[in-house]
Amino acid sequence: MLLEDNSAAVREKRGERRRRPYRTQVAGVLAAAFTLSLVYSVIVTFTGSHKGYGMADPALWAFYAVGFGLVALALADRSWARWVVAAAVLALIAVGIFYYPTVFPPSAQTTLAWFENDVYVGLLILAEYLCVQHLRRIDLTAGE
Repeated sequence: MLLEDNSAAVREKRGERRRRPYRTQVAGVLAAAFTLSLVYSVIVTFTGSHKGYGMADPALWAFYAVGFGLVALALADRSWARWVVAAAVLALIAVGIFYYPTVFPPSAQTTLAWFENDVYVGLLILAEYLCVQHLRRIDLTAGE
C-alpha cells in the first residue's frame, strides 16, 4: 500500500511539470558562450599573451555585437528568428572547428586559450542542439 501511494505521488509530481521556453535556454547558453569569449579577449588584451589579437581590433567588436545580437534574437518568439539563430550558431561552430585553429596555432595556445575554445564551442553545440529541438517542436520540460 505504501508503495502504491509513493508511485501516485511520483505521477502527481510529473503532472506538475511546466514548460520552459527554448528561447530563454538558447539565449542563456549563447550569453554564457559570448561572455566567456569576451572575458578571454579582455584578458588576452591586457596580458598581451597573443600578439596581433586584442580588443583594439574592430572586427572583434563586430563579432561580439553580432554574438550578443544573436542572444537578443534568440529571445524573439518568431519562426524566422529561430532559423536565423540556428543557422548562425551552426556557422559559428564551423568557424570554431575549422577557422580558429588556423588563427591560433598550437604554439599560441595556453591552458586558458584551450579552455576558452573548448567550452565556447561546447556551449555553441549545446545551443545548436536546443535550436534544433525547438525547430522540431520537441517540448523542453523540467520539474519544479
